[in-house]
Amino acid sequence: MLDNARTYSRMVRSIAVIADRIVTVSEHSGNEIVQHLHVPAERVVNTYQAVTIPMTGLQCAAKLSVYGLLEDGYFLSLSAIEPKKN
Repeated sequence: MLDNARTYSRMVRSIAVIADRIVTVSEHSGNEIVQHLHVPAERVVNTYQAVTIPMTGLQCAAKLSVYGLLEDGYFLSLSAIEPKKN
């Protein structure tokens, strides 16, 4: 597991260096990204929580454009590397 954590950490750091934007759903996560990955704050976008209803491709593209985001070319991470309860 430790080797996977190291690999994951290297991958995330290398992506953070080249990313145009990093999107998060909380101010706390955004602050952690700025602090630990040394990403300029202006490249971190907080969209808060996702919408609860399904969106069409056109609606999704419109929502992304509000934050200055394009429709493709993303790395998506939905979890943490360490195990959590439940």
